[in-house]
Amino acid sequence: MAAPPGRIAVAAELQVKLVGGHFAPCFLLPATATILDVKLLFHNTYGISLSRLSVSLLTRPGVGLTDDSVLLHLIVHAGNNLRFASPHTHIVFHLAVAPRAGPIAVTVTQSEELPPPHMAGYFRRMRPAEIQCPSESITCWELMQLVGRAWGLHTHEFRLYYAGMELTPYLMLDRYYITHNSVIEAQVSQIYMTG
Repeated sequence: MAAPPGRIAVAAELQVKLVGGHFAPCFLLPATATILDVKLLFHNTYGISLSRLSVSLLTRPGVGLTDDSVLLHLIVHAGNNLRFASPHTHIVFHLAVAPRAGPIAVTVTQSEELPPPHMAGYFRRMRPAEIQCPSESITCWELMQLVGRAWGLHTHEFRLYYAGMELTPYLMLDRYYITHNSVIEAQVSQIYMTG
């Protein structure tokens, strides 16, 4: 339904997209939510401390927004003819994550996916491993080598996933928002017990 003259039809919820890493997570938030709510949701999802997060409009990257900025106020500047229809209304932010000093520890667990029937009885179940990384700025390939050493596997025998995405070897961990205490899933393939 059209909004009366001089009024704005606002959706109860907005899709909030955060661009900055290798992938752009999308959250659904009330139009009345603040930038602090955006940071809290990101913190609760990825475990990155609030003090490391800086949010700016995609059109003005680097110009940080205050925590009390309201999402609705950030998008109504387009004029009174703007109308929103949930759930398609969205607002895109640029998210900057300040680097974390010092080493981090991540936990790598094996995927719960069952091995194929022809591997039954020969499949190795790997125990969760805590991997000590020099920093968030090592590459995923370096992480794979650390996991391989911990589990006694070659890097071609497993793949690593975080937040549903396979890690690309040449990208750094922080491009996936991987930080201290992150849990990474490993999909192990064709591993047989040796006699």
